[in-house]
Amino acid sequence: MLLRAAAFAPITRHARKRLQSTASSDDPFAALGRRAVDVVAADGAARLYVVPTPLGEVADLTFRAVAALARADVVACEDTRRAGDLFARLGIDRESRGAFVRHDLQTAGASAPRLVDAMLRGDVVALVSDAGTPAVSDPGALLVKEAAARGVVVRALPGACAATTALSASGFDSTNGFIFRGFVEGRGQSAARRRSLAAALASADDAPTVLYESPKRVRSLVAALDDLDGGTSQRPLLVARELTKTHEELWRGLSLIHISEPTRQEAISYAV
Repeated sequence: MLLRAAAFAPITRHARKRLQSTASSDDPFAALGRRAVDVVAADGAARLYVVPTPLGEVADLTFRAVAALARADVVACEDTRRAGDLFARLGIDRESRGAFVRHDLQTAGASAPRLVDAMLRGDVVALVSDAGTPAVSDPGALLVKEAAARGVVVRALPGACAATTALSASGFDSTNGFIFRGFVEGRGQSAARRRSLAAALASADDAPTVLYESPKRVRSLVAALDDLDGGTSQRPLLVARELTKTHEELWRGLSLIHISEPTRQEAISYAV
């Protein structure tokens, strides 16, 4: 362990006051909010919080996640503007936000060591993604790996995940587990894409298989899967769109070529 003793010091009086401001309401949920603040405030060892953010509905954010975000000195995020919008919606004022550091696929190699340096100096960093659980099919994994390798205490909080949300709505039998393949590799008719989809079909012979795909390629993905499966696929398929939002849509069937053009990232669960 290479951390300085100061890195494990109890949370400061100023930071505790900042946290408690997020749970000062007298509404029926105030007790849970205060509990979350106390749990986070008492965790003096943690210097990296992995904080799931809502897939779409901000009310899905947990009390403990809000407390962790309020405690953070630095927020590592894919999009600083989207992260700032989330803080604004939560009512965490600008003075309490601390620095927002871009940490995405293009910048993770450079930003991860600097963020861990900040943790070793005693700063608390909150890692968030644009939506869902960070470090799952996400560049945040590099930061978690770097932090753990250098002795930083990591706290991963439970929360929203598009893969498990879609799977739970599918009705597919996952008693013996499921397979998560993340984003489909390649584009168009590339060999890499065909290999990725063929591997997904093969894994679906053993267990429900979850894929992520960008909005512009969902229809072509469904067509490619059908083509690779012989052109007359009889495999059950679920396409989940706008999960947790007002206009959430789920398509179920053996052939879903009729689906409309999506506008946001899709979670696709493809299974036998």
